[in-house]
Amino acid sequence: MVKITDGSNGLNGNARLIGGSALARLLQPVRGRIMMCAILSALGSAAGLAPYIAIAEIFRIVLETPDHSATWVWVGIGINGALLRLVLTFFSSRLGHYADADILHNIRVRIVRHLGVLPLGWFRAAGSGAIKKVMTSDLEEMHQLIAHSLGEMIGAATAILVAFGYLFS
Repeated sequence: MVKITDGSNGLNGNARLIGGSALARLLQPVRGRIMMCAILSALGSAAGLAPYIAIAEIFRIVLETPDHSATWVWVGIGINGALLRLVLTFFSSRLGHYADADILHNIRVRIVRHLGVLPLGWFRAAGSGAIKKVMTSDLEEMHQLIAHSLGEMIGAATAILVAFGYLFS
């Protein structure tokens, strides 16, 4: 849920929460980027477990067989998994931040258009501080939701699922 102000009496309206459908409409222009961010985050999270799985497999090889030549395969898998995680997480974060910048720009443009049709007396009653707060602070609070939260939640869930999948296989 996202906190917004009620448009019935301007920026000083009562705060209320909007549901998922309104948030989905708000994020519609950047849905593709957000979905790719989530996919890359999931893949990066899964790849990030490769070094830990490689360590477990190396210990298994060392403890169970006298021939340790297969350990180098797992060393390569661990290193490549770590590098892949770094690359995928980087691009996931970039896409999330590009989506954030686009959506916040669109919201600011909509607010400015709305402010352009308000009577001048409204600005005196509302005060410049309230307008500045909406244009900067309130919108910047959405940054965490758009640019970070989805990717982090998807990544955490993927890590848990992949770890359980490995442990119980």
